[in-house]
Amino acid sequence: MKLHCLGTAGYHPNEFRHTSCFFLPEAGIVLDAGTSVFRLQSLIQSDTLSILLSHTHLDHSMGLTFFWDLLGGKTPLKHIHVYAQQEKIDAIRDHLFHPALFPVIPPFVFHSLESLGSSFSIGKAVCTWFPIEHPGGAVGYRVKLPGVDLAYVTDTTCEVNAAYWGEIQGVDWLIHECNFLDEEEKMAIHTGHS
Repeated sequence: MKLHCLGTAGYHPNEFRHTSCFFLPEAGIVLDAGTSVFRLQSLIQSDTLSILLSHTHLDHSMGLTFFWDLLGGKTPLKHIHVYAQQEKIDAIRDHLFHPALFPVIPPFVFHSLESLGSSFSIGKAVCTWFPIEHPGGAVGYRVKLPGVDLAYVTDTTCEVNAAYWGEIQGVDWLIHECNFLDEEEKMAIHTGHS
């Protein structure tokens, strides 16, 4: 199983890296849709992508506006599924794709996490979602695939007693943000980051 770290930065892209987007091409699963979504084009192996959104702050969701480029003749992509909390789906539809900003929404199929329960399947993957502390709300994911069990936790403070610790025990791969230096702890806590 391969994991492509297409974007690993927070808040804004810079000369060296883009905002959060990780891709498991064999499973067709994308973790967040930051500014690096355009990098998916040469990596897509199937006609379906499933995007697991942790939250809808722009550094994690603005790449959703790039999908028209990916639906062209250069990829086999035909179906795009977006998984998020219902409140986040509403924000995407009402704000990111507001007619004054982006009038033609790509052909996404939205899936409300609340309606799926705490676990759901995407092909051979069993996905579990759980709340994490972050201003505006966010979720983390655990994705169990044949051969690898991974957790994706981003944009949260890494407290010793954090409720999500129980959700990520025993994973093979942990993708966890670390945004601030130790001496910047006050700012990390204020902004909801590690």
